[in-house]
Amino acid sequence: MPSHTILRRLAKRWQRQAVPRRYALLDHGLKVVVNRLADAGYPVSCASCSAAHCCKYFVNVYPEEAALVAAAVRNTPFEERLHDWWQHYQELPDDAKWQPTEYLRAQLMCPFQFEGRCAIYPIRPSSCRAQFVVSAPVECNNPDSALSQTLDAYFVLEQTYFSRGATQYPGQFGNLHLGVLGILGVSEAEHWYHRARTRQLQSEDPREGAERIPIKI
Repeated sequence: MPSHTILRRLAKRWQRQAVPRRYALLDHGLKVVVNRLADAGYPVSCASCSAAHCCKYFVNVYPEEAALVAAAVRNTPFEERLHDWWQHYQELPDDAKWQPTEYLRAQLMCPFQFEGRCAIYPIRPSSCRAQFVVSAPVECNNPDSALSQTLDAYFVLEQTYFSRGATQYPGQFGNLHLGVLGILGVSEAEHWYHRARTRQLQSEDPREGAERIPIKI
């Protein structure tokens, strides 16, 4: 059975159970981390940003998160915008289709970002929830410094899950937009979802060497 069909069947169960609980846990952890960052002299600077630079990032999500978004955007104008994004994605150089830094150079805006707002904000994925910086927001649009400036989801998820005794992340990451397209029946996008994920797993972690502010929750 195609993986996108399986995900469709799982979507309702995930919506009712795992995803809301995970988001509640993550949001609680984020609130604590943000407060402790501020207490340590590292106030989060995202509130001063109106450019939505992080909405140009290569967003990795769990499969059930992609299923949740797919259910929300199906048969809406944002499904059309997603297909427009797909047309531009196919024109990217090969490395930009999976490597976060090269993808940021392409400056492809998330199709769910509209008039300065996130259209899927209530159900935005873990990676988006945990994306924030303590440096100048303009640096988020600089491919040469964005990864080292950003306190990303991996860091916060480590703090949130591992501090509660988890031994591994609850699932496997893959690109949000490719995953949603695959669930919506675009087989070539599903192919790239798996290909991009494989390439990322085979490459060196682009976050190696990034600064980590030692804030515990």
